[in-house]
Amino acid sequence: MQAPEKTRPPESYGGVFQSAFRIAFKNPILLLFGLLSGGGGGYSWGNRFHPGHEEMRDAIAHALVLLPLLSVLAIVGIAVAILARGSLITGTDRAGRGGRPGFRECLAGGLHAFWRQFGFTLVGLGFFLLLLIPLIPGIIHLVQHHVGIGALMLVLGGFLDLCLGTVFMLSFAYGARAVVLDGFGPLSGWRAGFRMFGDHPGRSIVLGVTFVMAWIVLGVMILIPILAMVAPLLPILLGQGTPLDFAAFVPALIVGVPILLVISAWVATFASAFWTMAYRWARPWPEPPAITETPPMPLAAPPPLPDPGYVPPPESGPAPA
Repeated sequence: MQAPEKTRPPESYGGVFQSAFRIAFKNPILLLFGLLSGGGGGYSWGNRFHPGHEEMRDAIAHALVLLPLLSVLAIVGIAVAILARGSLITGTDRAGRGGRPGFRECLAGGLHAFWRQFGFTLVGLGFFLLLLIPLIPGIIHLVQHHVGIGALMLVLGGFLDLCLGTVFMLSFAYGARAVVLDGFGPLSGWRAGFRMFGDHPGRSIVLGVTFVMAWIVLGVMILIPILAMVAPLLPILLGQGTPLDFAAFVPALIVGVPILLVISAWVATFASAFWTMAYRWARPWPEPPAITETPPMPLAAPPPLPDPGYVPPPESGPAPA
């Protein structure tokens, strides 16, 4: 039996946090969309290869040959990430309301909002490129060997970028949900995100700090067992591996990679659920229409019964001529 849908979202910081945990744990189908939305990070294992001129030319030639393929793969990856993000927002919103999100329902939500999300992301890219402007004066001074003033201007520009970046990130979290859940367009979604941040600046900052602290704690707790599992790889990466280390490489890889993927998917699902519940705190679900009972129609009164003592008057004949 499906749980009844709720219309009141969590209205406290603890409620948002607990709802996000519950959604991420109780809805494993969302982990797939969490993984595809870019929940995993990029890992560079590195090597000890130092190319010479011939090797560098060969590497550049191979890169130019593979550039079209890499471009296509990048476009496909971006499209899948945007689709999965919309699907994940749809599923976390459904789960937060007490429903049981299904694969088709989540995917339909992502497909419905795909192009609006794509435009919203492009506009956001332009906003984040603006963060380079405060750093330009400091870079110019450093290039001119004015180290003192250049470093000072970089610090001031970095602080300004931190403030503006925080506003952009929080507005992005709100605006993405306005686009997917409430049908806003790319520009109107950003306006809605900025408006929600402006209406609740203190709450938004506290939610952001809470999310970062939770992410750090989860990351530390998760890294400990992962590092223990990948410890046999460290000598190989440092170029001091033994045959025993190489023998341990494959089991560590087989065990470690799936765990990393699951953890990345769960963290992405938790993050999406966290900000979806934060969005619903500021913009609750619409109330269902009130059901009013129609009063029963009154029954027509029965015709009166004839009086048993009633004697009808005699019929009058025709008038005399």
